[in-house]
Amino acid sequence: MKIQYAPYSLKKKTRTNAKDGGTNQEGVLIKVSRGKAWGVADLSPHPELGDLPWQKQLIKKGPLYKRAIVLAQVDMIARRDTKSLLLNRWVKNNYLVTDYKNFDFTDPMYLGHTIKIKGDQSIEDLVKILNFISGDIKIRLDFNCSLSLTLFQVFLDALTPSALKHIEYIEDPTAFNLVHWKMWNKIVPLAWDQQKARAPFLINAADYKIIKVTREPEPGLKWNLLSTFKHYTLTSAMDHPVGLAHGLRIAQKLAKNESGFLTLDLYETTPFHRYFIQKNNELNFSNEALLDAGIGMTEELDKLRWTDGAL
Repeated sequence: MKIQYAPYSLKKKTRTNAKDGGTNQEGVLIKVSRGKAWGVADLSPHPELGDLPWQKQLIKKGPLYKRAIVLAQVDMIARRDTKSLLLNRWVKNNYLVTDYKNFDFTDPMYLGHTIKIKGDQSIEDLVKILNFISGDIKIRLDFNCSLSLTLFQVFLDALTPSALKHIEYIEDPTAFNLVHWKMWNKIVPLAWDQQKARAPFLINAADYKIIKVTREPEPGLKWNLLSTFKHYTLTSAMDHPVGLAHGLRIAQKLAKNESGFLTLDLYETTPFHRYFIQKNNELNFSNEALLDAGIGMTEELDKLRWTDGAL
Protein backbone atom coordinates (compact mmCIF):
# COMPACT_ATOMS: atom_id res chain seq x y z
CA MET A 1 0.00 0.00 0.00
CA LYS A 2 1.35 3.40 -1.00
CA ILE A 3 1.17 6.27 1.50
CA GLN A 4 1.36 9.98 0.59
CA TYR A 5 0.79 13.18 2.50
CA ALA A 6 -0.15 16.81 1.87
CA PRO A 7 0.40 19.43 4.61
CA TYR A 8 -2.14 22.20 5.18
CA SER A 9 -2.49 25.34 7.27
CA LEU A 10 -5.93 26.60 8.30
CA LYS A 11 -6.13 30.23 9.37
CA LYS A 12 -7.99 30.60 12.65
CA LYS A 13 -10.70 33.20 13.15
CA THR A 14 -10.52 32.76 16.91
CA ARG A 15 -8.68 30.63 19.45
CA THR A 16 -9.97 27.08 19.57
CA ASN A 17 -9.49 26.34 23.27
CA ALA A 18 -8.28 27.86 26.53
CA LYS A 19 -4.66 26.93 25.84
CA ASP A 20 -4.57 27.98 22.19
CA GLY A 21 -2.25 30.82 21.28
CA GLY A 22 -1.57 30.07 17.62
CA THR A 23 -2.97 31.75 14.51
CA ASN A 24 -3.05 28.67 12.29
CA GLN A 25 -4.02 25.03 12.61
CA GLU A 26 -1.21 22.99 11.07
CA GLY A 27 -1.96 19.46 9.95
CA VAL A 28 -1.54 16.97 7.15
CA LEU A 29 -3.84 14.96 4.91
CA ILE A 30 -2.95 11.30 4.49
CA LYS A 31 -3.57 9.46 1.21
CA VAL A 32 -3.37 5.69 0.83
CA SER A 33 -3.57 3.89 -2.48
CA ARG A 34 -3.46 0.38 -3.87
CA GLY A 35 -3.39 0.21 -7.62
CA LYS A 36 -5.81 2.84 -8.94
CA ALA A 37 -7.84 2.88 -5.72
CA TRP A 38 -7.12 5.62 -3.18
CA GLY A 39 -8.57 7.18 -0.05
CA VAL A 40 -7.85 10.06 2.31
CA ALA A 41 -8.05 11.07 5.95
CA ASP A 42 -6.83 13.88 8.18
CA LEU A 43 -4.16 14.08 10.86
CA SER A 44 -4.86 17.26 12.82
CA PRO A 45 -2.75 17.55 15.99
CA HIS A 46 -3.17 20.17 18.72
CA PRO A 47 0.29 20.69 20.25
CA GLU A 48 -1.15 23.11 22.83
CA LEU A 49 -3.08 20.15 24.24
CA GLY A 50 -0.12 17.81 24.23
CA ASP A 51 -0.04 16.42 20.68
CA LEU A 52 3.20 16.21 18.73
CA PRO A 53 3.35 18.39 15.57
CA TRP A 54 2.28 16.63 12.40
CA GLN A 55 5.87 16.14 11.21
CA LYS A 56 6.73 14.09 14.30
CA GLN A 57 3.39 12.29 14.07
CA LEU A 58 4.44 10.96 10.65
CA ILE A 59 7.88 9.93 11.93
CA LYS A 60 6.65 8.17 15.07
CA LYS A 61 3.52 6.68 13.45
CA GLY A 62 1.59 6.98 16.69
CA PRO A 63 -2.16 6.72 17.43
CA LEU A 64 -3.24 9.72 15.34
CA TYR A 65 -1.29 8.43 12.35
CA LYS A 66 -2.66 4.91 12.73
CA ARG A 67 -6.24 6.21 13.04
CA ALA A 68 -5.79 8.31 9.90
CA ILE A 69 -4.54 5.27 7.98
CA VAL A 70 -7.60 3.26 9.07
CA LEU A 71 -10.03 5.98 7.96
CA ALA A 72 -8.18 6.50 4.68
CA GLN A 73 -8.43 2.78 3.95
CA VAL A 74 -12.20 2.87 4.58
CA ASP A 75 -12.43 5.74 2.10
CA MET A 76 -10.23 3.88 -0.40
CA ILE A 77 -12.43 0.79 -0.38
CA ALA A 78 -15.58 2.85 -0.86
CA ARG A 79 -14.04 4.78 -3.77
CA ARG A 80 -12.83 1.53 -5.33
CA ASP A 81 -16.38 0.20 -5.21
CA THR A 82 -17.82 3.59 -6.31
CA LYS A 83 -19.94 3.77 -3.16
CA SER A 84 -20.54 6.81 -1.00
CA LEU A 85 -19.83 6.71 2.72
CA LEU A 86 -22.14 9.68 3.25
CA LEU A 87 -25.85 9.88 4.02
CA ASN A 88 -28.28 12.65 3.22
CA ARG A 89 -29.05 13.01 6.91
CA TRP A 90 -28.88 16.12 9.07
CA VAL A 91 -26.89 15.92 12.30
CA LYS A 92 -27.96 18.19 15.15
CA ASN A 93 -25.12 19.88 17.01
CA ASN A 94 -24.42 22.12 19.95
CA TYR A 95 -23.66 25.73 19.10
CA LEU A 96 -19.99 26.46 19.76
CA VAL A 97 -18.96 29.57 21.71
CA THR A 98 -15.23 30.32 21.86
CA ASP A 99 -15.66 33.94 23.07
CA TYR A 100 -18.32 33.76 25.76
CA LYS A 101 -17.62 37.29 27.01
CA ASN A 102 -18.99 38.77 23.77
CA PHE A 103 -21.78 36.28 23.08
CA ASP A 104 -25.48 37.10 23.36
CA PHE A 105 -26.96 34.28 25.44
CA THR A 106 -30.35 36.04 25.42
CA ASP A 107 -30.87 35.60 21.67
CA PRO A 108 -34.13 33.59 21.31
CA MET A 109 -32.62 31.51 18.50
CA TYR A 110 -30.77 29.49 21.16
CA LEU A 111 -33.88 28.56 23.15
CA GLY A 112 -34.44 24.82 23.10
CA HIS A 113 -30.85 24.15 22.03
CA THR A 114 -27.46 23.32 23.49
CA ILE A 115 -24.53 25.75 23.66
CA LYS A 116 -20.97 24.56 24.22
CA ILE A 117 -18.75 27.16 25.87
CA LYS A 118 -14.97 27.02 25.67
CA GLY A 119 -14.08 28.13 29.18
CA ASP A 120 -10.85 29.53 30.60
CA GLN A 121 -9.41 30.71 33.90
CA SER A 122 -11.57 33.87 33.97
CA ILE A 123 -14.08 32.07 36.14
CA GLU A 124 -15.61 35.22 37.63
CA ASP A 125 -16.74 36.39 34.19
CA LEU A 126 -18.09 32.96 33.31
CA VAL A 127 -19.93 32.59 36.62
CA LYS A 128 -21.72 35.91 36.07
CA ILE A 129 -22.89 34.77 32.64
CA LEU A 130 -24.01 31.31 33.77
CA ASN A 131 -25.89 32.64 36.79
CA PHE A 132 -27.75 35.02 34.49
CA ILE A 133 -28.88 32.45 31.89
CA SER A 134 -32.59 31.67 31.84
CA GLY A 135 -34.99 29.85 29.58
CA ASP A 136 -34.75 26.47 27.90
CA ILE A 137 -31.01 26.36 27.17
CA LYS A 138 -28.57 23.53 27.89
CA ILE A 139 -24.94 24.40 28.52
CA ARG A 140 -21.86 22.30 27.90
CA LEU A 141 -18.59 23.65 29.32
CA ASP A 142 -15.11 22.65 28.16
CA PHE A 143 -12.11 23.84 30.15
CA ASN A 144 -9.48 21.69 28.40
CA CYS A 145 -7.90 20.95 31.81
CA SER A 146 -7.05 24.64 32.26
CA LEU A 147 -8.24 24.89 35.89
CA SER A 148 -6.55 23.78 39.09
CA LEU A 149 -8.47 21.64 41.57
CA THR A 150 -8.91 24.66 43.84
CA LEU A 151 -10.05 27.01 41.09
CA PHE A 152 -12.65 24.58 39.78
CA GLN A 153 -14.04 24.10 43.29
CA VAL A 154 -14.32 27.88 43.63
CA PHE A 155 -16.12 27.94 40.26
CA LEU A 156 -18.66 25.30 41.31
CA ASP A 157 -19.29 26.95 44.68
CA ALA A 158 -20.11 30.24 42.92
CA LEU A 159 -22.80 28.78 40.65
CA THR A 160 -26.45 29.12 41.64
CA PRO A 161 -28.75 26.06 41.72
CA SER A 162 -30.45 27.49 38.61
CA ALA A 163 -27.14 27.69 36.74
CA LEU A 164 -26.28 24.11 37.66
CA LYS A 165 -29.60 22.92 36.23
CA HIS A 166 -28.72 24.46 32.86
CA ILE A 167 -25.40 22.59 32.67
CA GLU A 168 -25.56 19.29 30.81
CA TYR A 169 -21.93 18.48 31.58
CA ILE A 170 -18.50 20.01 32.20
CA GLU A 171 -15.72 18.60 30.06
CA ASP A 172 -12.16 18.23 31.35
CA PRO A 173 -12.32 20.86 34.09
CA THR A 174 -8.95 19.80 35.53
CA ALA A 175 -6.31 17.16 35.10
CA PHE A 176 -7.85 13.94 36.34
CA ASN A 177 -8.04 13.38 40.09
CA LEU A 178 -10.14 10.38 41.07
CA VAL A 179 -11.30 11.65 44.47
CA HIS A 180 -12.24 15.12 43.28
CA TRP A 181 -13.85 14.01 40.02
CA LYS A 182 -16.07 11.49 41.83
CA MET A 183 -17.14 14.18 44.27
CA TRP A 184 -17.79 16.78 41.54
CA ASN A 185 -19.64 14.30 39.33
CA LYS A 186 -22.31 14.06 42.02
CA ILE A 187 -22.84 17.83 41.80
CA VAL A 188 -22.75 18.24 38.02
CA PRO A 189 -22.09 15.62 35.29
CA LEU A 190 -18.48 15.59 34.10
CA ALA A 191 -17.25 14.62 30.64
CA TRP A 192 -13.98 12.91 29.78
CA ASP A 193 -11.90 13.86 26.74
CA GLN A 194 -8.19 14.77 26.91
CA GLN A 195 -7.23 12.64 29.91
CA LYS A 196 -4.56 10.02 30.44
CA ALA A 197 -6.03 7.69 33.10
CA ARG A 198 -7.44 4.37 31.92
CA ALA A 199 -11.18 3.95 31.57
CA PRO A 200 -11.65 1.42 34.43
CA PHE A 201 -10.69 4.17 36.88
CA LEU A 202 -13.45 6.44 35.61
CA ILE A 203 -16.54 4.64 36.89
CA ASN A 204 -18.65 7.25 38.72
CA ALA A 205 -16.00 9.90 37.96
CA ALA A 206 -17.53 11.06 34.67
CA ASP A 207 -20.95 10.44 33.13
CA TYR A 208 -20.02 11.39 29.54
CA LYS A 209 -17.29 10.37 27.11
CA ILE A 210 -16.34 12.82 24.38
CA ILE A 211 -15.44 10.82 21.29
CA LYS A 212 -13.50 12.50 18.50
CA VAL A 213 -13.88 9.74 15.94
CA THR A 214 -10.99 10.96 13.79
CA ARG A 215 -8.74 10.34 16.79
CA GLU A 216 -10.16 7.14 18.29
CA PRO A 217 -12.41 4.27 17.23
CA GLU A 218 -16.12 4.95 17.02
CA PRO A 219 -18.28 3.33 19.74
CA GLY A 220 -19.02 -0.28 18.93
CA LEU A 221 -18.58 -3.83 20.10
CA LYS A 222 -14.84 -3.36 20.59
CA TRP A 223 -15.32 -0.13 22.52
CA ASN A 224 -17.16 -1.15 25.69
CA LEU A 225 -18.25 2.40 26.38
CA LEU A 226 -21.28 2.06 28.57
CA SER A 227 -19.54 -0.20 31.07
CA THR A 228 -17.79 2.97 32.24
CA PHE A 229 -19.81 5.95 30.96
CA LYS A 230 -23.55 6.56 30.82
CA HIS A 231 -23.47 8.67 27.65
CA TYR A 232 -21.22 9.78 24.83
CA THR A 233 -21.02 12.81 22.55
CA LEU A 234 -19.45 12.61 19.09
CA THR A 235 -17.46 15.67 18.08
CA SER A 236 -14.95 16.88 15.55
CA ALA A 237 -11.34 17.44 16.55
CA MET A 238 -11.50 20.99 15.18
CA ASP A 239 -9.86 19.43 12.16
CA HIS A 240 -9.64 19.90 8.40
CA PRO A 241 -12.89 19.47 6.41
CA VAL A 242 -11.59 16.04 5.36
CA GLY A 243 -11.45 15.04 9.02
CA LEU A 244 -14.83 16.63 9.63
CA ALA A 245 -16.31 14.57 6.80
CA HIS A 246 -15.14 11.32 8.39
CA GLY A 247 -16.48 12.38 11.77
CA LEU A 248 -19.81 13.60 10.44
CA ARG A 249 -20.44 10.46 8.38
CA ILE A 250 -19.99 8.36 11.53
CA ALA A 251 -22.23 10.70 13.53
CA GLN A 252 -24.95 10.29 10.90
CA LYS A 253 -25.20 6.67 12.02
CA LEU A 254 -24.17 6.68 15.68
CA ALA A 255 -25.03 10.03 17.28
CA LYS A 256 -27.15 9.61 20.42
CA ASN A 257 -27.46 13.26 21.41
CA GLU A 258 -26.48 16.64 20.02
CA SER A 259 -23.03 16.32 18.48
CA GLY A 260 -20.18 18.81 18.11
CA PHE A 261 -19.36 19.31 14.45
CA LEU A 262 -20.00 23.05 13.98
CA THR A 263 -16.28 23.80 13.77
CA LEU A 264 -15.89 24.86 10.13
CA ASP A 265 -16.38 28.49 11.15
CA LEU A 266 -13.33 28.37 13.40
CA TYR A 267 -11.25 28.82 10.24
CA GLU A 268 -11.18 31.02 7.18
CA THR A 269 -13.17 29.48 4.34
CA THR A 270 -11.39 26.93 2.16
CA PRO A 271 -12.54 25.33 -1.12
CA PHE A 272 -13.39 22.23 0.94
CA HIS A 273 -16.06 24.08 2.92
CA ARG A 274 -18.50 23.83 0.02
CA TYR A 275 -18.97 20.11 0.62
CA PHE A 276 -21.07 20.85 3.72
CA ILE A 277 -24.38 22.63 4.25
CA GLN A 278 -25.59 24.09 7.51
CA LYS A 279 -29.11 24.93 8.68
CA ASN A 280 -29.03 26.63 12.08
CA ASN A 281 -27.33 24.03 14.30
CA GLU A 282 -27.74 21.12 11.86
CA LEU A 283 -25.05 19.96 9.47
CA ASN A 284 -25.22 17.79 6.37
CA PHE A 285 -23.26 17.10 3.20
CA SER A 286 -23.84 19.06 0.01
CA ASN A 287 -25.24 17.39 -3.09
CA GLU A 288 -21.80 17.56 -4.70
CA ALA A 289 -20.36 15.52 -1.84
CA LEU A 290 -23.26 13.06 -1.76
CA LEU A 291 -22.96 12.29 -5.48
CA ASP A 292 -19.26 11.44 -5.14
CA ALA A 293 -17.68 8.20 -3.88
CA GLY A 294 -16.18 7.64 -0.43
CA ILE A 295 -16.19 10.87 1.56
CA GLY A 296 -16.31 12.86 -1.70
CA MET A 297 -14.27 16.03 -2.26
CA THR A 298 -12.53 14.44 -5.26
CA GLU A 299 -12.20 17.64 -7.27
CA GLU A 300 -10.33 19.51 -4.53
CA LEU A 301 -8.29 16.51 -3.43
CA ASP A 302 -7.03 16.05 -7.00
CA LYS A 303 -5.64 19.61 -6.92
CA LEU A 304 -3.32 18.91 -3.98
CA ARG A 305 0.37 18.13 -4.31
CA TRP A 306 0.99 14.78 -2.65
CA THR A 307 4.42 13.77 -1.34
CA ASP A 308 5.40 10.12 -1.33
CA GLY A 309 6.27 8.20 1.82
CA ALA A 310 6.77 9.27 5.41
CA LEU A 311 9.27 11.77 6.78
